[in-house]
Amino acid sequence: DREALECAHRYATAQGDHEMGADLCARLLARLDGDDEHRGRLLRLQGQRLENELGRLEDAKDVWSEVRGRSPEDLEAKEAVERLSTAVSDWDTLAAVLRETLAAQEGEARLPTLRRLGTLYVDHLFDPEAGRVCLEEAIGLQPDDADVRGALEAVYREQEDWSALVSSV
Repeated sequence: DREALECAHRYATAQGDHEMGADLCARLLARLDGDDEHRGRLLRLQGQRLENELGRLEDAKDVWSEVRGRSPEDLEAKEAVERLSTAVSDWDTLAAVLRETLAAQEGEARLPTLRRLGTLYVDHLFDPEAGRVCLEEAIGLQPDDADVRGALEAVYREQEDWSALVSSV
């Protein structure tokens, strides 16, 4: 029953038995419905344990993604999903998080996200057109950014857009 699982989970956690704690926490989470007030706390604990103690990064990413789904404004969960998506090379999830971040940003605050998303599209998602859009907006915000300019010129070369390449120099 739930009380016995909670007791065993507390004991395993107190003893530093992270494998057992993760297993018991997963069992508890399976028994809790989505609205249970304890679910958020257990998810955070589970995400931290899976990442930091057990090195199960894919599982940790999934747990933190659930936290983020429950609370989209949760900065800790957003950062965890970004970090873990990068660590496990889940570029689609990382791109989704960066697009959400970009949608909430304005003006020059968009620059780091545009830079990161643009290079992600080009280098990992193999979508040079989407990368180009991001990089062109970034260069519009900061025309002297040599890294962005170099990445954008590489996209122009790949797309054989010679007129854009010439006007970028």
